[in-house]
Amino acid sequence: MKRTNENIVSSFFYYMWNRWSKAECETVFGSMAGHFWAKWCGLSSTTLSGAAERFYAELGNNARNKIVERACELYDGQRFVTERKEDESQIDVCECCGGRNIAPDPYNDGWNTRTWCPDCEEEHYGTNLKEYKETIDAWWDSLDDDTADQLSQGADDRKAWWRSLSFDRQRALYKENFWTKNENNEDDDDKTTSRHTDMRALAHDPWRCSVCGSLSVECRTWRDVNTGESAAGDDSIEYLCLDCENDNVIPESEYLQRVEEWWNGMVENERAKIVYAHCGKIEHTTEGAFSQFWQTCSNKQKIDIWREIIYPDYDAND
Repeated sequence: MKRTNENIVSSFFYYMWNRWSKAECETVFGSMAGHFWAKWCGLSSTTLSGAAERFYAELGNNARNKIVERACELYDGQRFVTERKEDESQIDVCECCGGRNIAPDPYNDGWNTRTWCPDCEEEHYGTNLKEYKETIDAWWDSLDDDTADQLSQGADDRKAWWRSLSFDRQRALYKENFWTKNENNEDDDDKTTSRHTDMRALAHDPWRCSVCGSLSVECRTWRDVNTGESAAGDDSIEYLCLDCENDNVIPESEYLQRVEEWWNGMVENERAKIVYAHCGKIEHTTEGAFSQFWQTCSNKQKIDIWREIIYPDYDAND
């Protein structure tokens, strides 16, 4: 489009009137979105009339350039231009609220990937926007008829109703009805059992056998048959590894510490054997080359290598 002054002004106002939202604020201002969204809310709290003008007047030159550039990207005057599609797999968001304004946890120990979400005001794991959208769609599809009917207020086509919602509304429903309710339910249960009903942790830090590291582990929880309440105490849960029949489990992140200590304490010749077995002879057989190989392995690959050597009788591909 030809960016005349008139065209730029029209693009800005049509963008603010039709597209401006918290999600757009995050797109435009990134990590500073919280500051600018609070400013917008303060200026528009009394009336939306004139809010766009007041907001622009409060911005510095750099912020003005960012929001005008975004407006002209989406609007040619009053005409909406097809938005350039983002690579959603590269956009980091909070697994709970889907907000983009997440920050790395300063206490990251190398394998714990929890992040601080200022929107939720608590720690959560991060995910990417593509996976987050797939997760909330799967959550909606998994709801029983009564719950879906209640949330959609009796819509005839509940799937179409869900798809008609804005992303902001979808993620708000997801957080309120999946995360908040699950957290409240966990507070009511005994702490020794809540960790096994927390679906969120499974994808990020699954439970493994504390001996052989297998993922093939099960638990049995005892409940009062009259009240349905969980029995209290450590004896209320029984664990079983289906590979080695051990009766205890630990998080993968904790098990990985053991694997890392094993690798770091290994002599060079032993490391060379492992590297050759997994990727053939490497050009430079140096300590740096072995370390690089190890760093490129995923957590699962590291544990599988450990299991192949320490527990060769058990299948590493569980």
